[in-house]
Amino acid sequence: MWNEDSKLLALLTENTINTTGNKQPGEKSILIYCVNNYHWYCKYSIPFSSDSTIAMKWDQQISNMLHVIVKKDNHVHYNKYEWLWTVHKSKGSLITDKTLVAVVDGTKLLITSFKCGILPPPMCTYSLETSSYINQVGFAPINDPNMSSNDLFIQLSSGLINIYKFECDINKPQEMKHELVGSIDCSNKFVHNINWISSKKFAFCETSCDPVSKPSLNIIELEDFGTNITFRENKYPIDSSIRILKSFTDLKLLLHNSDGYTYMFNEDNEEFTQLHKQKRCLIEMEAFQKDSSYTVFGLDKSNKFYVDDKMITNNITSFHIHQDFLLLTDLKHRLLCVPIEGEMGKPLTETDLNDVSTRRVERGSRIITSLSENTKVILQMPRGNLECIQPRALSFSIIGKLLDKLEYYEAFNIMRLQRINLNLLYDHNPVLFRENVNLFIEQIKDPAWISLFLSELVDEDVTRTMYSVIYKNNATEPSRVEKSKILVVCELLEKELTKMKNADMYVLPLLTTYIKRGETQYLERALTKIKMLKEAENRGEKLAVTFDEAFRYMLYLIDVEDLYKVALGMYDFDLVLLVATKSQKDPKEYLPFLNNLKNLEINYQKFTIDKYLKRYEKALQHLLQCGGDDYFMECLTFIKSHKLYKLALKLVPQTTDRYKQICANYADELLKSHMYEESGIMFSKAGSYSNAIAAFTKSGNWQEVISCSTKLKLTSQEINELYMNLASDLTEAKRFREAAIIYMDYVKNIELAVIALTLGKVFSEAFRIVELHHRDDLLQTHIKPGILDDYRNTKAQLSSFAEIFTSQKKRLRVVREKKLLQSKEFGEGCDMSSEHDSFSECSTVTHSYAGSRTTNRTFRSAKNKRKQERKLLSLKEGSPYEDLALIASLHNIATNCFEMTTDVRELNKSLVKINEEALAEELQKNLETLLKEIEDSKAEIWTADLLSGKQVYGPEATSNSIAASFAQSENASVTHLINPRLLIPPELQNNPRWQLEILKS
Repeated sequence: MWNEDSKLLALLTENTINTTGNKQPGEKSILIYCVNNYHWYCKYSIPFSSDSTIAMKWDQQISNMLHVIVKKDNHVHYNKYEWLWTVHKSKGSLITDKTLVAVVDGTKLLITSFKCGILPPPMCTYSLETSSYINQVGFAPINDPNMSSNDLFIQLSSGLINIYKFECDINKPQEMKHELVGSIDCSNKFVHNINWISSKKFAFCETSCDPVSKPSLNIIELEDFGTNITFRENKYPIDSSIRILKSFTDLKLLLHNSDGYTYMFNEDNEEFTQLHKQKRCLIEMEAFQKDSSYTVFGLDKSNKFYVDDKMITNNITSFHIHQDFLLLTDLKHRLLCVPIEGEMGKPLTETDLNDVSTRRVERGSRIITSLSENTKVILQMPRGNLECIQPRALSFSIIGKLLDKLEYYEAFNIMRLQRINLNLLYDHNPVLFRENVNLFIEQIKDPAWISLFLSELVDEDVTRTMYSVIYKNNATEPSRVEKSKILVVCELLEKELTKMKNADMYVLPLLTTYIKRGETQYLERALTKIKMLKEAENRGEKLAVTFDEAFRYMLYLIDVEDLYKVALGMYDFDLVLLVATKSQKDPKEYLPFLNNLKNLEINYQKFTIDKYLKRYEKALQHLLQCGGDDYFMECLTFIKSHKLYKLALKLVPQTTDRYKQICANYADELLKSHMYEESGIMFSKAGSYSNAIAAFTKSGNWQEVISCSTKLKLTSQEINELYMNLASDLTEAKRFREAAIIYMDYVKNIELAVIALTLGKVFSEAFRIVELHHRDDLLQTHIKPGILDDYRNTKAQLSSFAEIFTSQKKRLRVVREKKLLQSKEFGEGCDMSSEHDSFSECSTVTHSYAGSRTTNRTFRSAKNKRKQERKLLSLKEGSPYEDLALIASLHNIATNCFEMTTDVRELNKSLVKINEEALAEELQKNLETLLKEIEDSKAEIWTADLLSGKQVYGPEATSNSIAASFAQSENASVTHLINPRLLIPPELQNNPRWQLEILKS
């Protein structure tokens, strides 16, 4: 009879002959079969006496539940059986655990060790034959040091519980067997959910057919081992039968009953503690203990997964605890690896998962087991075949532990097989690796592996880049400040490899340390090593690595053309020929070139090679060593071509004519680049003072011009002419004070000095010179007229500013009033009744047009933006943005007035000195009046809503409010095109105390 999902077949059988030693003819039994991988397995047997009449039927709702009615001796008994699918597996975490999985097959127990190989059922590593059908199997606990986690027990249908001890020869780990050490007789009771608690303690649930008696949790302690083991039994009544029973410690048990509740039973105080208040029908349950805390994981038949009393996800099909990870398979056909750490009770979401913690698996896959201290996870497909995968999360966890324990070989092997970046060997713990480089080499041994590690090195911390999801803590730690990782590792390995007793074996890794660093000096070391190998071969020495092997290996890491250039740069022609012959270069090309080089003078030869290799600085050094005028002329050309003046000046003695020639050439180059100051300096160093004067004159450095002129034998007239020209140039450049210094100190002309100072409005200095030299006539002829002229200009400028400011302020008021009036007329001219909705259409169109007209532009440069700003800020009456233009103009006027305060103060002091207090008082009063008007007008000009105008839209806006808002803030769409400072009122910051107290009325 098939059950509802056709996974189980129940057969009612009757024994007609005495086929087995303990079965009598006529005895009946119900056998439960399932099929997998084209093999029929008998999973359970329910025996009955020969005088029993049996009727059975599968439950229509619970597929694995069988209803059985038994009539015997005029008594009718109703029994209900429910089976749960489970995997019988050893759970040891020690290396001695063989990762055994047992499969019940009638009277056979098929045992597979997944550490020895992956064999899909019905194949197995070995099997145990029993006298009766097997109903249950279980493995020894992992927390008892007196027994192996590979020991097991078998419950037979006859009622016996056989105990088997695992035996394995250390020298022959593939040969395993289980020896029967004794049996527990429970034939007089119906027991199920047997659990091995410790070496001498078992627990199980006993259920009676008597409706009056309750089920009980029985704990038995074994006394004497033998064919029939004696034991002492304690019974603890429970309310309902146990569905799942798990041993937690030797004194604590976890049990889940048929009512859906989970309890913790403590044998010390004989108390049952309810763990979960909510009912749930679990089909699988496991406990995990870390330190003093424990976590209970449960899976129900609705694929809901629980951690303690909290559901964290609802799509799980199977789970397994692997040391520090919880392995799950879900309905999305993925294997999930969740670390068992911290708070496990929060819901498991997709954001908690990443590419490392998930792995796609075949549809319907379920977890069978995993290998302890290993990365392998065994999955079973729906049809029965097995698949072994190695999830990345487990790999990284185990690699990290191996590296912390300095087990580099095992870690390297896993990384190599799983194609994990080998930089992790160093980046996992750089300090630990640096301190144990010798141990790394001793463990790895294989030169090919060391070379592979070196070739993968990159200057990045992979724990912060490609593997950052694994090393999350590193992201919060400060960055490791150190020099190039490649340089550090290569230096360490080079040092250790050269110290090895069998260093000849490690030629290839040593070459890799040189080539990986990439710099020419290290490549030269590599070629020197190659040359030494060749010389050793020529002497007939036997080498662990031949020259050909080493050279071919180098060509995998670096291009032969680059090697050729490095060899050439070593000036070793034997080495160059050695490399060239191993390359695909045409001898007709390189042999004439090399022969020509050999015929050159040694320094010029090196110069030619360096020039060919574009090592211009080294080439210049060798060319300067050649000597001779012909070589020096070539040297000057070479310096000019490659701009090597700075290096040449360091290499050539400063007291030589060659040094001066290089300085002169360098000065010409600087002059062409308009670097007049530096050009003048180099002309001075070259002794070319005439050119230096010309260069310093262009740069405006009159002090250096005068200094250089003293080095030339100039006549008094020439010197005076030079000084006059200098002063004239400075005056044109508006450097009046400096021009006055030249007139005073060098030309000795006081009048010209006063004229220069008067032109520059430096009246205080002009007064000082006049009084110092008692030239009162200059006060009347130059200083006083200059002061009065400056007064008239300043007064006119202030009047102009005041007039423009007043008129533009009035115009701004008119423009704003006109815009406000237009917005009101626009709002009042539209019918806002509910019968007409044309206004909203009109306003929408208008708004769309305005937006496209004013904002649909792209400004690609600051120059275009300034041009657009000038177009927008047109003061022409009636222009679209006349108000913004007026604000910008008023801002500039106010700024200029504020900046005039310092000049007016100085001018007024000069006016007072020449007894023109009335003029000074008038000028101060005019500026004070203008500044007050500006200050009083700020609130009117720069209104509060100038920068905060917003259009009001939304469900609460009306057509009128939208129109008014648009009219008031239509400039907001272009304010970003003008300088933001123009929209903020200027402040008087330069000289707030600019007024003279003596002029105040």
